[in-house]
Order: sequence, then structure tokens, then C-alpha cells
Amino acid sequence: MTRGRPLPPRSALVALVVALALGLAACTTPRRMSDGGNDFIWPVDGVIVSTYGPKPDNRYNDGVNIAAPAGTPIHAAADGVVIYTGNELRSFGNLILIRHAAGWSSTYAHTEAVRVKRNQRVAKGAVIATVGQSGSVLCPQLHFELRRDAKAVDPLALLPDRPRAMMAAAGAPGEAGCPAETTGRPGS
Repeated sequence: MTRGRPLPPRSALVALVVALALGLAACTTPRRMSDGGNDFIWPVDGVIVSTYGPKPDNRYNDGVNIAAPAGTPIHAAADGVVIYTGNELRSFGNLILIRHAAGWSSTYAHTEAVRVKRNQRVAKGAVIATVGQSGSVLCPQLHFELRRDAKAVDPLALLPDRPRAMMAAAGAPGEAGCPAETTGRPGS
């Protein structure tokens, strides 16, 4: 028997513990966002070597960098229209931009062989390029961004769980032949 206030009923304690556990889980995983019906997919299987957000030396990554062997096919993340292909932004190398439904767009940088042209319609999953080492990167990889109304969004908040190959080597980018955080400039 306790003195003072009586203990809350067992069901209230269980509810409190469950609520705290759910709150902690929500803080440790990216919040899922609405993708405007695009149902985005991963553009390439590989190892994430740089995640979205701030980096050392006042840099910032507006997407994710995924190391993969040169020549690996890159797929359109959703149905859309190619709005740019080129290499005028030198640090990004060969670059592709695709416009999707509901104000979304996707960016694919450091590609090797670009297989689409401006104004071309692409289906989700279509091969649009291959992984390369163009621009300012130290190993073959894809820099991938998702933007809503031109504002960068963490791709991990929109994409399905990482493919098995990414999960197996996540945290060990050296195994992919690419040092961690290999972005060559802010936002790449």
C-alpha cells in the first residue's frame, strides 16, 4: 500500500508507456509526406553515401547520394516530363530534371549516359540514364533530389523503405568503393 495519492489504474500506465514509445518512434524516423499521387520509387539500387541535410564545412545536401557501379541503370522515380538535360551546372555533371504531378520534380546528377531528351514523357521505372562520375564527385554515384514547388524535401520522407542492397551496406559506404559524404559542393 502506498501513502498519498493512489496509483493510476494499470490500463492508464500501459496507455502512457505506449504513447511514449510511439512518440519516440515518430522522432527517430522521417515523417512520411504526401507525394501527390506520384508513388515515387528509388531510382537506383546502391549504397547511400550522403543523406539529406547539413554537412561539415557549411555544406548542405538537398537530396541523397547513392553510390553504385558505373553504368548501373537509373530509373525515373515517377511518371513525368523531362524538363532539362545538360551539364551547365558543372559540379552536378550530367543532369536530368523531371516534372511530376502536383508540383513535384526530381533531380538526377552525376550521370554517365543520358537516355532521355527535353520534353520527353517518361514512365515511372523507365531507364533515363546510367550511374556515372560526372561533375565533382570522387566515385560513381547518383545525386537524387525530390522537390515540391521548387523546395527540396528529404527523399527518405517520400520513398519506400530502402532496398535490401542499401540496407546491407548502409553505414559502411567504403564497402561500396566510395568514401562517406563525398559531395563535392553544397547541395550536390
